Amino acid sequence: MFESKNTDHTLLCGELTNLIDTLVTKVTLPTHKIDIFTQNIRDYLDQRCYLGFRFEKHIQEMKEKGFPREEEEVLRNRCIQFIVCLIDEIKNRLPENITLMKQISRISVEKALHHNKENLVDIMARFVTSTELIAKIDDQWQQIHLLRWNETKDTKKIFGAKS
Repeated sequence: MFESKNTDHTLLCGELTNLIDTLVTKVTLPTHKIDIFTQNIRDYLDQRCYLGFRFEKHIQEMKEKGFPREEEEVLRNRCIQFIVCLIDEIKNRLPENITLMKQISRISVEKALHHNKENLVDIMARFVTSTELIAKIDDQWQQIHLLRWNETKDTKKIFGAKS
């Protein structure tokens, strides 16, 4: 998605947060749900976390050949620290308006064409001051899935097609 020329930018935030969540769950204790924006991930690290089949298999083979346990712990710790640094770097590159990005993802074509969808009133209130206009847009939003659409895959095309 990141290198594609025809990406749906409304879904990019979800992809980024999924990537971060995947990395976070790999190195943290499974009993904790971590919010990397408000909590320090280093407080919840699992020093014996599962680092993937290949890593664990290779470590096992090395131990069978005499690889010292202390060296395994050093290697494992360095891998965990690498993942933590990767999470920090991705987090630092996220836009400051990540909350708004998450909200904007609600207008993706996938979500817009569903019968049960979240309303957009909170987003509209940021940009539109007229309550009458907000109500009109909200009515249209709630009925958008009833229209016949030629385009059902690309958010840019769907909102450019109807006005």
